[in-house]
Amino acid sequence: MSKKILATFMAVTLLMMPGLALADSTDVNLIVNNTSVTTDENVGQVYINNQDRTMIPLRVVNDAFGYQTDWQPDGTIHITDAAGTVDVTLTVGQAAYTANGQAGRFATLPTLTNNRTYLPARDFAQLYGHIYWDAPSRTVWVYQGKEPLYQVIGTKVLRANDAGIQELTLPAGYTPLTQTATNPLVLKETIQGVTYLGLMTQGQDFSQKVPLFQVKDQSLIYLTDVFGSSHFYVDGSKVYYTDGTGAASWTNPIQPNRLYIADTASGQVTSHDLAFPVNTSTFSMKDGKLIATDQQGRGTAREIELTKLGA
Repeated sequence: MSKKILATFMAVTLLMMPGLALADSTDVNLIVNNTSVTTDENVGQVYINNQDRTMIPLRVVNDAFGYQTDWQPDGTIHITDAAGTVDVTLTVGQAAYTANGQAGRFATLPTLTNNRTYLPARDFAQLYGHIYWDAPSRTVWVYQGKEPLYQVIGTKVLRANDAGIQELTLPAGYTPLTQTATNPLVLKETIQGVTYLGLMTQGQDFSQKVPLFQVKDQSLIYLTDVFGSSHFYVDGSKVYYTDGTGAASWTNPIQPNRLYIADTASGQVTSHDLAFPVNTSTFSMKDGKLIATDQQGRGTAREIELTKLGA
């Protein structure tokens, strides 16, 4: 056995020794795309090492993305996906790697701890995807894809797309709710190419509504308040919504036939009781008529003539 091979074998063996446990700082949250991933010592656990680097278990993230992770006979790790768009090769303890045919070097060497391969968060993004680290909430978000995704992490509203992860600016006086087990991002719809988000915010009365915002560039523009379980539709300055399905008798009693119309220009909201239920419907617009399509029945679509409602 050559001295080089022997030295490599000894280094890897030391890293795999049971006595080398993870650092104490393991209370770190991991989100992969839209999923909160549970990590532990058995599968690999996100931790912060004594150099203040956030270390991410490679296989845990690869499994969440659906990637194949294989150890090769020469000691390298080969990562691929079924679509053939990911082809990464790296080696524990070595800076050099290749990602989709491009050679690169890690700033920090991949580490083997408790028989799991780890990469620092900032180096992970060199292989694929984008990384966001929120220190106050101790949360790391790994995103890989082209379709935009939205997350509320700590007090920040974030959007991820193929350009990276950006923080969206909220209007003054609005802060996402943080002291809750419920995701404060309760509504998201893209209508005619524009995305709208409904957020639980600080100081909110949960027996009422949530603020609805339009995403514009890197800002959120307040429109009106809607019920958190409601489907809604935005057409120009009008927002159409219902009581939804999640209300209760002690909050907002559901009126299945009730349609609300908010005028964002004037701030006025009117309510209309229709001849049929709309609280489980999604909405679209055709020839000046609002189309309500029932999502809990047989997909029945009904026309709502807005002119007859005075809208």
